[in-house]
Amino acid sequence: MKRILFIAGLLLTSFAVQAQKDIYLGVRGGLNIPKLTASGDNPMSKGYSSQLSGNSGIFAEFRLNELFSLQPMVEYTRQGGSRDGMQAIPAALMPGDAQQVPAMVGEKYLYADFKSETSFDYIMVPVLAKFGWNLKNTPVRVFVSGGPFVSFLLKAKQKASGNSHLYVDPAGDMTMDYLLGSLTGAAAQGEISMKADRTITDEVQRVNYGVSANIGASYAIAPRHNLLLEVGANYGFRKLQKSSENGQNRIGALTVTVGYAYKLK
Repeated sequence: MKRILFIAGLLLTSFAVQAQKDIYLGVRGGLNIPKLTASGDNPMSKGYSSQLSGNSGIFAEFRLNELFSLQPMVEYTRQGGSRDGMQAIPAALMPGDAQQVPAMVGEKYLYADFKSETSFDYIMVPVLAKFGWNLKNTPVRVFVSGGPFVSFLLKAKQKASGNSHLYVDPAGDMTMDYLLGSLTGAAAQGEISMKADRTITDEVQRVNYGVSANIGASYAIAPRHNLLLEVGANYGFRKLQKSSENGQNRIGALTVTVGYAYKLK
């Protein structure tokens, strides 16, 4: 699917280069409000909230007529999410006897109350179909755009902070210390540090694909110079994690960007 989208984008761009009426080159940047959407019942996927991040890139616009353009872009974007509260932790990441506790109660995970952030840095390559209208007797042009993208992962990281007891249930009704003490007489550990800074690039898919859409306006400050303001969104179709034991999430974001475009001809 991603290859089809990418090839279709290249073909459309090639056609636009040959058939264009006007060509614009530009830069843009702004804010992302990303969201990790959970898929399935895996507790590792749930509980994410948005965190502000950024995007920046370059683009070309090939205007075929007064109404329609094609706009390929290359942009850097950071996406991800954060959690604050009770979260699932794979037993394999826990030290010593803690790795055995989930199996004792028929679970795959332990739980703890802490803060965590997950971030994904991508190079995203969208190819957008763009429809625009000049407002009569003004230097303003409004537009809508949409189309497919392919994105390439640069790096993925997880950071965590805080201290917590380890629990054997998501409600926090039973601590790991209580269970181990009851069964084996082991001494209680109390709260432990949840501080971590992990690179998880090898645990997630390196390539994603999806759709982007925008609505915005441009303002001609001079015959060849234009300022842009856009509000948009993007959504990835591919599940991020290679293994479902690490969760099943899809990426997406709301975007607010400003930019500048120069008309070549």
